[in-house]
Amino acid sequence: MKLRIIPYSFLALLFLVVPLTSAPLSDDPAKRIFHYVCKPYYIDYVLQKQDIRHFEFEIRLTYGTHQDAALFESVETGWVADNLKAALKEMKHLTGVKKGYLFVPESCGGCNAWRGQVENVYKIHGGMPRKIGRLACRNDHEPGSSLGKDGFWDYFDGLEINAYTCHAASPGFAVALNDSQDHLTLDVERTWIMNQGVLKGYLDGIRRNDLRDDRKEELKSEYLGAMALAKLCGKELVWKSTLDIGKKAFGNSLAVDMSNAASKSVESYLTRYSKP
Repeated sequence: MKLRIIPYSFLALLFLVVPLTSAPLSDDPAKRIFHYVCKPYYIDYVLQKQDIRHFEFEIRLTYGTHQDAALFESVETGWVADNLKAALKEMKHLTGVKKGYLFVPESCGGCNAWRGQVENVYKIHGGMPRKIGRLACRNDHEPGSSLGKDGFWDYFDGLEINAYTCHAASPGFAVALNDSQDHLTLDVERTWIMNQGVLKGYLDGIRRNDLRDDRKEELKSEYLGAMALAKLCGKELVWKSTLDIGKKAFGNSLAVDMSNAASKSVESYLTRYSKP
């Protein structure tokens, strides 16, 4: 018997002509709804679309007894997993109650944004749940990773996209939040204290004033990060001293332009929360 060798080019053509596809959505709407009980919440994951390793859901949240549960929120989310069963398992694993708060995951479905995976946070208020935040996940091991013993945690992404650095070099840092009368408010002092190491790294980098081509973007990132952190925490002396360092490193015009960009990024970020 002769062994027939199939050319690689033919195999490549075969994959182009016969693309990989996932199973089609069921025509029966009931078969696209997956229930999850997390008392006193009842949650439905409704499959809207699926492709290879990518699934899109509407998560419907209801509250009350099973007989008279009332819909109070729906969340659109994409999810990347090997198959539908795995996607549902991961979402259920990240949905739950912690310290009286309900956490519901939301994902961009495989993008590389810093807040590509977040958790929606709900709290009972006036007899019904209300959303109090949409926070970055610290890990993907448990629901409520944004809630620690001292309060809530988020990630500052106001400079993720900016005019001075690439996405990979853009600066960010942790932000501390408190639940104040069912609203998340910035915890200025805790944010400042928890970022002292980050700030030192930023300032040490700027003071080196190393403007070699392979360091310019990193230097801008350190300056933007330090200015944003000082602005967010209301540290005027640090803001002014960092501006002076920036003027020596970049010149007056560029240093002022970047400081304005940092200020605007903080203002935009704070529209999500309020200062105490």
